[in-house]
Amino acid sequence: MATTILSRNLLSVVASTTGVGGTAVNVDIGYVPSSVRCLDVTNGSIEFVWSQGLNGATGGSSITGYFASSSAGGDVQFSTIAAGAGGLSSLDGSAGTGIGFVIGTNTTINLAGHAYHCMAWR
Repeated sequence: MATTILSRNLLSVVASTTGVGGTAVNVDIGYVPSSVRCLDVTNGSIEFVWSQGLNGATGGSSITGYFASSSAGGDVQFSTIAAGAGGLSSLDGSAGTGIGFVIGTNTTINLAGHAYHCMAWR
């Protein structure tokens, strides 16, 4: 899906993209961010975060933390997506796919037809 840059400054970019469910979404923002925070604006119930230290490509575990509102009482819960399970990761441009980050294939954070607004910091 296409990435739309909503705002850009010296330290961060706010971008919008749409999930496709089960297929990774490359979010090309022009640089590999040090941290990303995304909100599912379709339903507002999922927010997920990532930082470079969690990227498997740099020796970390490629964990994506996400916050989801539960249906039972609206309590907020924190969960992780294990390495290799389709979380967020960096997009370094080496495959000609852009530079930024990837919303992986995990359908907890990549729901078909859902719009995501993401803020990425340098």
